[in-house]
Amino acid sequence: PHTAFGVYRRVYARAMSSVLRVEDFPEPAQALAREFDTNGDGTVDAAEVAAARHMVKHSKACNLNGSIPIVLLPKELQPALRAFDLNCDGTIDPLELGRGAELYRESQKALR
Repeated sequence: PHTAFGVYRRVYARAMSSVLRVEDFPEPAQALAREFDTNGDGTVDAAEVAAARHMVKHSKACNLNGSIPIVLLPKELQPALRAFDLNCDGTIDPLELGRGAELYRESQKALR
């Protein structure tokens, strides 16, 4: 059986030197490979593997301290959320999110 980590290591090593077709992944990993294939061309290249690795790294940080990596959120929300990232660490923590909500409420009151 293929473990997720084992598949990831093999894919990462091969992707650094070539392009992998999604169909070349083991069947259980093909759905994940399609997620990595951000340009939808049916392949996973080095840049797409690096981007996936970056997201995994940020996901782990999210789980450890309760912050939300901005890169994991919908692209259309990212610019607005960066404004609330007071410590410029690329994440929104609960206090920053609370402050953003507070500012939003104040702006709504000012519009009335």
